[in-house]
Amino acid sequence: VELSGAPVQVNFEAPPGPEAEQLPLGRYVKKLKPGRRLYVVARNLRADVQPGVLYHVYFDLPPGTTPKPGKRDPHYVGTLNFFDAHDHEGGAEAAGTAKFRSFDITRVAKNLQATKRLSAKPALTIAPANQPEADAKPVVGEITVVEQ
Repeated sequence: VELSGAPVQVNFEAPPGPEAEQLPLGRYVKKLKPGRRLYVVARNLRADVQPGVLYHVYFDLPPGTTPKPGKRDPHYVGTLNFFDAHDHEGGAEAAGTAKFRSFDITRVAKNLQATKRLSAKPALTIAPANQPEADAKPVVGEITVVEQ
């Protein structure tokens, strides 16, 4: 996922194969066992140069909604940064320390599901706080949902 100076929306889709037939995320959230948590994991973060901005992350933000940074937004799950993710001397991946960030989406997903606002195909929205450096070209290599 290439990030820019505008919000980017990433749809969650099951990979092809047996996983594609599992429960839709909304029903999965409803059946989540006590003590279990859902996380969105963003892996392989990289940028050509430091973007110089934070990126706010929202779970299932309705299309056309203007993101509101901070915990008051019922879709807000956290902040993504690219500190030390820029590609210098081979970058983090070459050193075997690929950068990642995880976000606990359990509370947000359960609240949206309980109020019947969780969409059938939830998405993740990543929005910059300000304009990133033009040469930054920040990228999130992979985004997954995991249960722990």
